[in-house]
Amino acid sequence: KAAKQVEKGKAEVKAAAEKTAAVVKPKGKPAPVALETRDIPVGKLKSLKIRQRGKTAYEDARVADLAESLKRDGQLQPIRVMPAGKDDFVIIAGERRKAAAVVLGWPTIRAEVQPAIDPTAAAMLAAVENTVRENPDPMDQAVSIKALMDASGLDATALGKKVGIQKSRMSRILMRLELPKARQAELRA
Repeated sequence: KAAKQVEKGKAEVKAAAEKTAAVVKPKGKPAPVALETRDIPVGKLKSLKIRQRGKTAYEDARVADLAESLKRDGQLQPIRVMPAGKDDFVIIAGERRKAAAVVLGWPTIRAEVQPAIDPTAAAMLAAVENTVRENPDPMDQAVSIKALMDASGLDATALGKKVGIQKSRMSRILMRLELPKARQAELRA
């Protein structure tokens, strides 16, 4: 009789544990990963290859403004990176903050380090960050999304679903790439 009660107790504990696990970790969604935050030497930070592009005078002015802000207020938000080799890191979010840190001559910058992921998935995270950032550069947004479409092989609708941009907004963003160069320059200014 005692053995049956022990077995019943074990079964109840197991059922309660499974119920708790189902509440804590919803089915189909991975548990959030705790990110390590640390100072990383700016020379060890690389750009996502999918996001590399030429600099513009407008870009330089925005970096200079951000450098002034960092000098005055400090770094309020860490950049987001992932490992790329032994000691190097790839920037997922925070390219301009890193550039501003270089302008200021900072040897290191505060970063959240996340586990390494596929470069296309990292570029999707970067695209999401760029679309929700305050005052995104309209042309930078369009170029980033087009590069991401090319790299991922997804069309605008499928990519929009992955990064949370409605189809009509995605179309408007991509139409910027078809504008005359003079109009594109105006959008950057």
